[in-house]
Amino acid sequence: MSARKKSKSAGTIKSSPIEKVKFRYLIPPEQEQRLAILLTVGLYVIYVVWGLLSNSTWDEDCPTRYYNALAAWHDPTQFIELWNRPLFMLIFFIPVHLGKASIPILMSAISASGAYFLYKSARILNWNFAFLVIPFLLLQPFFFGVGRDAMTEPLAATLIAIGLYLALSHQWMLFVLAGALLPLARTEMAIILPIWAWVLIQNKQWKLIPLLGIGVLVWDIAGWYLTGDPLYIISRTIQGGPDENRYGHQPFNTYLSRYFYILGPTVFFFFFIGFITRIRDKQWNFLIEGQWVVGFLMYSIFAWKINLGQSAAFLRNLIPISPLTAMIALGGFNYWLQSWEGDKMTRKRSMGFILAGSALVITLLFYRNKLRIHHLITDQLDYYNVPIVAFWTLLTFVAMFFLRTSIKHKAGQIKWSYAVIIVLLAHTLITENPQANLNPERNMISDIVTAYKKLGLEQAPKTFVSHGWFYWVGGYDRNEDKFSLCKLDLVKNAPKGTVCIWENHFSNRLGSNVPIEALERDKNYALLAQFYTDNISISSSIFIKTDGEEPPETLVNNAIEKAPDIAELYIRRMELEERKGFRDQALNDLLKANELAPDNPYVLWLMASSLRAQGSYDLALGVLDDLIQGNDKNYNALILKAKVLNDMARYDEAISMYEKVLKINPNISDVYLELGKGYLQIGQNAKACRYFKNALALKSPDAQSFLDRFCN
Repeated sequence: MSARKKSKSAGTIKSSPIEKVKFRYLIPPEQEQRLAILLTVGLYVIYVVWGLLSNSTWDEDCPTRYYNALAAWHDPTQFIELWNRPLFMLIFFIPVHLGKASIPILMSAISASGAYFLYKSARILNWNFAFLVIPFLLLQPFFFGVGRDAMTEPLAATLIAIGLYLALSHQWMLFVLAGALLPLARTEMAIILPIWAWVLIQNKQWKLIPLLGIGVLVWDIAGWYLTGDPLYIISRTIQGGPDENRYGHQPFNTYLSRYFYILGPTVFFFFFIGFITRIRDKQWNFLIEGQWVVGFLMYSIFAWKINLGQSAAFLRNLIPISPLTAMIALGGFNYWLQSWEGDKMTRKRSMGFILAGSALVITLLFYRNKLRIHHLITDQLDYYNVPIVAFWTLLTFVAMFFLRTSIKHKAGQIKWSYAVIIVLLAHTLITENPQANLNPERNMISDIVTAYKKLGLEQAPKTFVSHGWFYWVGGYDRNEDKFSLCKLDLVKNAPKGTVCIWENHFSNRLGSNVPIEALERDKNYALLAQFYTDNISISSSIFIKTDGEEPPETLVNNAIEKAPDIAELYIRRMELEERKGFRDQALNDLLKANELAPDNPYVLWLMASSLRAQGSYDLALGVLDDLIQGNDKNYNALILKAKVLNDMARYDEAISMYEKVLKINPNISDVYLELGKGYLQIGQNAKACRYFKNALALKSPDAQSFLDRFCN
């Protein structure tokens, strides 16, 4: 029996609305097969090229997983680690020894194979334009970024795609094998395995259901062998989880409010149409809409209430259900195209109008702004989201009047499918360019690496650094003996000449435990230089272990002789000179730093502080305005500008600055205190008292005295 005939007898796969239309097989199977192969290979090449052109991984998990895979050759516990995911380790622990390029080459192939299996599934279902499901998956912006990197989500997505095809073609043993591997790619995906079990029951394959757990069983046995714990999986997941989510819980709708950004405007438009119409027409099935709904709800609940798994509500978590999204979007595209047919206002056309208009309204209301660092919605307009959805919406409304001839012919319909690919490709390649994942924090760490090399610190007997980007961009192997994560006991007992690179992202969390106060209080560790991002809230410091006798000035002066072009060294010397009261020398060093790094946000902030101290308020405001123009979220610059405005008795403007700061970060007690003072200056004591109370709630040490003096 052929795969297509088998699919009609499958109890879980219901007929599709696309199968009922009067035109079918618009593209001959042989021609569509060639087109699908061409698309898969072409997009695979783009994936690899983009991966090789970029040294900027999706996030810091990628370098860490890469180095763990390198270590797995000699450290078998890497294979069973929950964070690593066993399937990733099994696939990559040998290829990674060929170099970083092995990651995009192999992972892109895995992602592309998942897309091709989706195409095969759409063909079994007799869906027109089945080849479109390939770009509908591979050109989703988030999948395009994650699908070529050292991440585990693409592995789970590919298994979901393969599982769909195997179920439709009734290859049940392989279907069960794919399901057994799913938790080894993403542990939480075990929650959707009951759907796979139900498919087996519906198709009278219930004897195979126990095999869905074979992957987790083998994983637990390996963990037992290596750790001595017979309940290794339970110990590491349920019992080993912390009582609180270190990232904090998110609102239940956190994924719903941002899912658009994972899909991009084009896929969202067709997904929205497909999801509504397939549910309305009762054409959904367990392996497409069923898995999508369960997966989406699972991740939403994890981010909302569950501590298990430590969900940070990162949008990439939803990548495993992206193949299902692509299938639903394909259904939406076919419905959309069919709604153009005929000269009369049909029910299908009316629904097409309503859904297209709704997609545009939803985009205007909720998805018009840019996304920052993959998950934060900004207040800046995205120049693609609304225009692209508006284009497809406008096309929906004008098609019946201006495109009648085109839609009646097979060639015209195929051209519109090509137009979708072109829009998808252009948008994704532009927005997800090779350097799209760079950010101020990574640029700061890159500057640290440059200083580390110029100062000859590579020769240090030991270097402690926890930030994965340091190793990745520096070309270092984190597993070498001379490197280590920041561990307090190791840092304290390290030999003289040791380098400790502390930063406030990883050094005191996620496997490291060194607070910066421990280094600052240790007389044997001398601060050599500090580096900042444009917000100054993200910083990194280079500490050198000495005998405790050498003056810090000597250390800094020697460093300047080795690398006289590093601005941060002059800033450090300036700080030391100010402590001794050598203000002229300190000013000279600040000017030198500004000469070397005229665009460095921290240097400019210090320049503005210096100008304020000298009473040059207008010059200080000019510098600060330049800083704020470069980054309107730079709350350090906004706070300093407010202080300058207060010095100039421009209290209303200062209040406005402080209020902008609270919109960026509402947890700064000093800002509430300053706002209270500002409202006192303009005679609004009631408002002042409210802000003093807010400052007190945030444990401001000075708030109570103001409350006592001005607020009874």
